[in-house]
Amino acid sequence: MQTTITLGGTQYTVIRSKLKRWIELELLKSKTLEFAKRGRAMEFCDNILSYVSLCTGIDKEELDKLPWLEIITAWTNCIEINLPSDEFPIYKVQSNVETKKAVWDYDSRTWYIWAHNLASEYGWSLEYIAELDVDDATALLEEIFVDEQLDREFHWMSSEVAYPYNASSKKHEFHALPRPVWMMDEIRSAKSMEEIHKTKILKAHMPVGLIIQNGKPNVVN
Repeated sequence: MQTTITLGGTQYTVIRSKLKRWIELELLKSKTLEFAKRGRAMEFCDNILSYVSLCTGIDKEELDKLPWLEIITAWTNCIEINLPSDEFPIYKVQSNVETKKAVWDYDSRTWYIWAHNLASEYGWSLEYIAELDVDDATALLEEIFVDEQLDREFHWMSSEVAYPYNASSKKHEFHALPRPVWMMDEIRSAKSMEEIHKTKILKAHMPVGLIIQNGKPNVVN
């Protein structure tokens, strides 16, 4: 997967990044959006230049001399070529909850989390994992997380803590182990269930037989 961008009158071919570089680009993108929210223009521009530089191989100093419109256009094109497949549930979850950064966290830790999980499961080297296609790596990581969750659920079901005593019913009731949001079934609200679109049809088009309408039987011939 690749695209062509024009900078300073020269065309450059941008190829979709492999896993390690993609994670680095995602961190830059996240920081850029955060700086935009906070109105920190200098950091915002610097991160955009870094993103385009990593994708094209052009030095930031050279990019900084070009018209800003060209840089923004190149940035959006580079982001688009690096988007992962939209079929993965793990990317469809949007959380409005702001999580605090752990004291042991650092910028490049995301790469090592991916590498640790894939290396532990498949025994691959860091060099091999770094060159994985993003979609392949995502699919494999999801399967690792699913296996881990199902294993935790099995052990949970086998323990007494999963069956707390309910004073109202006077018996122990099973409480399932919560799943990550991206593993949950889509739940339609009661309101959406009630708002079923009603369409009138001709009596001649109604099925023959006993029809229950408003709680009363009605025979249609």
